[in-house]
Amino acid sequence: MLDPATDNLLEAGQSLGRTPRRITLAGWGTLAERADGTLTVTATQANSSQLYYLPPYWVGWPVLPGVPVSFTTHLARTLAGAVCRLEFWDAGGVFVGSAEPAAPTVTAVPPAGAAFVLPKVDLPTLTTTIPVGGALLRLGEPVTATEPIPIGDGCPAMTVTAYADRPRLPHRDLSLTLVEVRPA
Repeated sequence: MLDPATDNLLEAGQSLGRTPRRITLAGWGTLAERADGTLTVTATQANSSQLYYLPPYWVGWPVLPGVPVSFTTHLARTLAGAVCRLEFWDAGGVFVGSAEPAAPTVTAVPPAGAAFVLPKVDLPTLTTTIPVGGALLRLGEPVTATEPIPIGDGCPAMTVTAYADRPRLPHRDLSLTLVEVRPA
């Protein structure tokens, strides 16, 4: 279930570039945490270093057919050579496509069969330590390069604990009781 009022699907820490860390660095470089919880990156190499924004439950964040996905980060907005990417995966965890990398934002409609999106940032060569900064992942309304990055609401998994369906022509009376599922 996706809450249509969610402005940023990333978790709060990810959206602020802070701990708890659900951001990982693949390839060359060092992702570190300062005493105040700020995440920093250094010693990266162009075409060899990527930051991944990982969800807590799935291979990526859920997407809807035909609904655009937008992603931006503070790094892509302020760091020359940093670009945003979107990878799309099916429900079984098989890669089904990606969006062309872009800076400072990337927006794409999920390809056929996509169930999840995994946002990431290609980093340039960095020799000094810089803060990761904020990030924004949104479904529907495109992201602009100048809008403030809101604190993430996350995208918690839900389970149905009660269901009622009462057909009343010409409509239906449907109710669900949902419980948020959290990792232990």
